[in-house]
Amino acid sequence: MNGSSYITGQYALVDYNYRFIWLTVPDYAAAVIVKDTMSSHITLVIVDLTVFPNYTDKLIDQSVCLEWEIDAPGHLFKYYLDAEQKFGDVSQHVKIDISKVKLINRSNGSMLTKNRIEELQKCLILLYKIYMHTAELYATLHMHDDSASINKKDLENICKIFKTEIYYDNVVDKLYQYANTINYNVPLLTFILRTIGKSHE
Repeated sequence: MNGSSYITGQYALVDYNYRFIWLTVPDYAAAVIVKDTMSSHITLVIVDLTVFPNYTDKLIDQSVCLEWEIDAPGHLFKYYLDAEQKFGDVSQHVKIDISKVKLINRSNGSMLTKNRIEELQKCLILLYKIYMHTAELYATLHMHDDSASINKKDLENICKIFKTEIYYDNVVDKLYQYANTINYNVPLLTFILRTIGKSHE
């Protein structure tokens, strides 16, 4: 995947079972899209890291987030997930006793292999980048109803690829095939191909 800049932000996509952080992003709406789209592969909870006194925006990015964990009692994490499913943005509805939850730096205890974890993280990063670009296109073109509708439909189709494909290479192949069908949406087509390191047929 092209691009050397690291993604960072206050919203952490946290593994529900093992508590480690898959990715941090600056945009809550993007975090929701990634969480919901990848739900067929991993169960994620969105946590606002600004509640932790040891957090800074330079502390965690995509290069190190797998080594960070939200240390919390199981019942509290389940409560957090249930509240998120009920209310959406938990930070607006749920107050957590921060004395019982900690942001700590340690290796995750996932049963997944290191390669599988890295592969899934690459999928999360790719999905996030495509979503953010599509959102920017939507914001730029919102005054043109047809263009906005096109970007929304394309995003839905792209999300389907991430939901159904379980390996990164297969995701890239499907994205490449899809990109070559959307000549009507040149900005998105160009971005997808550049991001996955492919050229137009």
